Amino acid sequence: ATDYLTKPFGKPELLTVVEQYVGPGASDPPKLDNFLADLLDD
Repeated sequence: ATDYLTKPFGKPELLTVVEQYVGPGASDPPKLDNFLADLLDD
């Protein structure tokens, strides 16, 4: 647990730390406009 926030992170540094713990994000994220409506229709 040595990756703690000791200084202001830039976007690339923060993304690297987050991806290390939760994994990379979706390469094609869903459109949020109709995401919930489409989810409820299924």
